[in-house]
Amino acid sequence: MIGDNPSVDIRGARQAGHPWFSILTRTGVFKGKDNHPEFPADLVVDTVEEAVDYILKKELAC
Repeated sequence: MIGDNPSVDIRGARQAGHPWFSILTRTGVFKGKDNHPEFPADLVVDTVEEAVDYILKKELAC
């Protein structure tokens, strides 16, 4: 799950559980420097492009 809202996107991914992997982007609602304290994502990136690059590298490495 890629999202910019910790309380909606990341929270939903965490509630769904494994195998969901949450990526929080600093492109909209979330602008924090560090991970969200209440709803932490598995990964925090600056852009959606970074999130997609991470996913592609991870999937192609399998």
